[in-house]
Formats: sequence, structure tokens, C-alpha cells
Amino acid sequence: MIALKYFLTLLATGFFSAAVGIVIFDIYAARQLRLLLMRAADDSAISQTPPGYRPFDRVRWKLARQLVTIGCLPGSTLTGISQPARNLLPGLGD
Repeated sequence: MIALKYFLTLLATGFFSAAVGIVIFDIYAARQLRLLLMRAADDSAISQTPPGYRPFDRVRWKLARQLVTIGCLPGSTLTGISQPARNLLPGLGD
């Protein structure tokens, strides 16, 4: 039972870190794209980007939200798993 608890903890942590990693990478890529577009606009007289173009719209919020939701499922199961020694042997968990 304790191995299941550690496995679910590891699984939930993995989903949360994947969601954070995706958002951080997308923000980094959007920043690099914005810098590249600004350099290209400075080099040429005519800007080729549309006026309402926002690179931060490319962040995959939906995927990150799904990973966090999936990560909450094993995390919520962890609250129901207790250590067996506390239940079976009185006096050890006090």
C-alpha cells in the first residue's frame, strides 16, 4: 500500500511538472519569436506581421490544464491512503 502511495505521488508530480514545463517552454518560444519578429521588422521597412498578432496566444493552456486535472486524480486518491502501521499497531502512530 505504501508503494502505491509513492507511485501515485510520483505520478501526480510528473503530471504537474509536465504542465509547468509545457507552459514555460511555450512562453520561452513565444518570447524568442517576438524578438525575431521585432528584429525582422527593424531590418525591413514593411512589417510582415499582422497588426493584431500576439505570440503569447500560442501557449498551450488547454493541454496544461488537462495535465493538471489528470494530476489531481492520483493526488486526490492519496488522501485516502494511510500508513498501515498506524491502523494495525496502536501506539506506533501517536
